[in-house]
Amino acid sequence: MNKGRLKIILAILAVLIIAFFISNNLLQKPPSKISEDPIQDQVKEEPKFELEESFITLYSEDGKVRWELGAKSMQQFDVATKVTLNQVEAKIYQDKEEVVNLIADKGEVDIETGFIGLKGPITIKSKEKSLKADKLNWNKAKNELIGLGNILIKQEGLRIKGDRFVSQVDLKRLRVLGNIKVISQEVGENNEK
Repeated sequence: MNKGRLKIILAILAVLIIAFFISNNLLQKPPSKISEDPIQDQVKEEPKFELEESFITLYSEDGKVRWELGAKSMQQFDVATKVTLNQVEAKIYQDKEEVVNLIADKGEVDIETGFIGLKGPITIKSKEKSLKADKLNWNKAKNELIGLGNILIKQEGLRIKGDRFVSQVDLKRLRVLGNIKVISQEVGENNEK
């Protein structure tokens, strides 16, 4: 064989090898970013413990305010100090007198810090007022309630809407913040100020 034929055979062989690798890569399916396992088969995290129809009692730092948080179910997962609440009902006492009761869909309590965070819809009632909010937090250090999202406050002759509120637990000193609308019910519900 002469050198010219050998070069042609090597060139053809090289082209065939390259064509084989290219076609092999084109025929392969790209890796899927979507899990092949159905969502129903994915394992949900199981709680370490679960209690039904239970309650937790928490106190403010000065001991004057007491929360009795009841829930249809309470669960604790990996974080040892956090408890998840479902279908929450709570009573808040100040100096042994019930000042507020509330209802929320879900909540979370940090037993170590005393932080309470509730998600709604949330309904809060005192003797003089009723409030609605999407979220509610209790600042244990300042003994304040902080409501967030779609705030509606009703009291005799007055309705107030806003984005959030900050209040003492008895709801007597209450500030509404952000996008505030005040509606006097005595003048008429369509008269917004």
